[in-house]
Formats: sequence, structure tokens, C-alpha cells
Amino acid sequence: MRLIVLSGPIGVGKTTFGDALVSLFGAARVSTRRWLIANTGCENERGPLQEAGASQDAATGGAWVVKVVEDAIALEPCELLLMDAARIPGQVQALRKRYGGTCQRQ
Repeated sequence: MRLIVLSGPIGVGKTTFGDALVSLFGAARVSTRRWLIANTGCENERGPLQEAGASQDAATGGAWVVKVVEDAIALEPCELLLMDAARIPGQVQALRKRYGGTCQRQ
């Protein structure tokens, strides 16, 4: 399994780039949005989602995203996963610790 993690400010094109990866390579999306709504009960709006994510980050140092990926793998095993919502370095570090690999910035 390969995991691609995208990160960047709002409006930079993460979703558009992610859509291309899904279309070209059949990547399966990992949705932190769906996970936060299902596991914290927050509303499906930007403010509450950001607050729920920040709360998870504070409680786990960002490691909660590993659970999101594990849940996605359990639902849909695949060779290529795409997460386009890494917000803090702790999230990327937790994913690298769990799944290995390197971090390439461009």
C-alpha cells in the first residue's frame, strides 16, 4: 500500500490535484472530514470541522490521522490511498512512523 499525503493552504489546488490522482491512478480517498463527523459528531461545516481537527491534534499530537487511514484501509483495501488534509507536521510524522516512507516537498 502506498499513501500520498497532500498539504497546503485553502484554495491552493489540493482537491483538483487529488481528483487527478484518483482519475489517473485509481487512488482511494481518505476522508478526515467523514471521520471527524462520524467520530466527534461535529457539523459538516468548515469552522466546526477545523475545531474538531484541532481538538484531535491537541489530544494526540496529530496521530489521530493514523486511525483515519487504518479505518479507510479496513473499509476498502487498495494499493494507493490519498489523504489531502494533513494540517500539521505531527500528522505527517505520525503517518511516516506508522507507514514508513519519505516526505517529498515541492
